[in-house]
Amino acid sequence: PLTRPATLSAFVRGGRGENSDFSSVSGLAPDPPGPEVGRDYERWHWSLGLSGDLAWSEDLSLFGSLHFARDRQRDDLLLSDLQRYFQETVPIGFRSPGELEYRSDELALVLGGRVWLDERTDLGVAWSYTRAEARYDDSGSARPLRLVDDNRIVEADIHGLDVEIRHQLRTGLRLFAGYRLQHYSDGAPRPSSPSSARRPPDRSDVRHTVSFGFSLDSELLAARR
Repeated sequence: PLTRPATLSAFVRGGRGENSDFSSVSGLAPDPPGPEVGRDYERWHWSLGLSGDLAWSEDLSLFGSLHFARDRQRDDLLLSDLQRYFQETVPIGFRSPGELEYRSDELALVLGGRVWLDERTDLGVAWSYTRAEARYDDSGSARPLRLVDDNRIVEADIHGLDVEIRHQLRTGLRLFAGYRLQHYSDGAPRPSSPSSARRPPDRSDVRHTVSFGFSLDSELLAARR
């Protein structure tokens, strides 16, 4: 028999959709006489998650979660000579240099726990890791697609550490202080700058966040009556 209370939950969801009814017509609005350029769009995605918590003892509880998501999109890149809201003033031409495909995968893991230091004070600690990958793939060699190629990849690892301490000052009134560390590491290649001596900045980053606050609930008002 299970002697320690525990909760486990899981989910799976997904979907698919497409749209082939979008198109643009070159020329002067409201009745442009030019050729019609169509744009098809298709997407499918799915995700799954698992989470659980365990009361290890009266003073210690543990928790964890795992989440994975995948997204796939495909559409035709549609370009115009000017912004489209000018079409009622000047003729605008539309063209499609090719098809783009977008792919992304994301994995997130969280592990942590909370311990009661005394009857009024508890301490929570959590570690998190997120892996995010995304990229665009094209089907042509037109210049607009080459510009996409230069900035088409995201490969990020994000490590996080959260610490929070809470203290119940009186019934219904709780104070808290927290600290968060985030380390963002971008493994994607940085685009080159052949026409400039300056290199693009490093997209990796480290952030520190400190927070203070309080919470009130209805028990405080009830205690004052």
